[in-house]
Amino acid sequence: MKVILGSALLLFLMLFSVWEDQEIVNLGYATEEMRLAKAHQYERQQALMGKYYGLISLDRIERRAMTQLGLVRPQAGQVILMSKQ
Repeated sequence: MKVILGSALLLFLMLFSVWEDQEIVNLGYATEEMRLAKAHQYERQQALMGKYYGLISLDRIERRAMTQLGLVRPQAGQVILMSKQ
């Protein structure tokens, strides 16, 4: 009876050890996938930030207003500056 219990315990410990090793390997793969996803998201963020800063560029907005909307620069005397009171 002791031999059977000892063998069962040994088998359980061996299976637990194999399962634990497999979990460590799986966590390594998951960590690598997350690292790659993070790098991809960082690259995408950088591309979107570049596009954003290009879209809010005052020179670009002014050029588009003149070419696409037909707006012109104001002439002298057309702009009235007011104080902040």
